[in-house]
Amino acid sequence: MVMAVIAVLVVVVVYNLLIKANNTELQQDSEAISLQVEKYFLPFERMVKQLALDEDVQTILTTTKAGQRTRYIQRY
Repeated sequence: MVMAVIAVLVVVVVYNLLIKANNTELQQDSEAISLQVEKYFLPFERMVKQLALDEDVQTILTTTKAGQRTRYIQRY
């Protein structure tokens, strides 16, 4: 009887350890992927920041409305 109880406890402890290890691994994987995505978009973020400083781009953004095409604006 004692051996059966010990066996059940061992199974429960090992199961819990496996669940925790799996969750930790998933968390580390998702953090690694998050960093990779951030590295991927970094050059595009720089380009957008540089474009935001351009006066022509600022003018287009302030003179056009949502859904309006720039070819129908007289200035462009």
